[in-house]
Amino acid sequence: MIFVHTVLCSMLFFTAWYRIVKTAERTTRPTIRAAMTGTTMASLLVGVAPWAHLVWSWFPPYEPHFVVIVLLGAFCSVQFSTAFHWRFGPPRSFQKRC
Repeated sequence: MIFVHTVLCSMLFFTAWYRIVKTAERTTRPTIRAAMTGTTMASLLVGVAPWAHLVWSWFPPYEPHFVVIVLLGAFCSVQFSTAFHWRFGPPRSFQKRC
């Protein structure tokens, strides 16, 4: 279960990171950049949660639940199914109006 959790978190992290790299502050709406930044940070934090107790003794051990795996899978499927629209940068609806 932890392996699947780690793979899904990694996939979510890299797809969100890729979208942050594709955005520019002057051309992309701030809410879109904030959403992608939040997704990237959340996937990183959730991804390291199963091993955090090995580094920090005060952190309780974490075993990912089935529901968490399903939600991560759903987020990854959204990222992959909408990747086509991001191939040349953010979609037009995500860009600032001039």
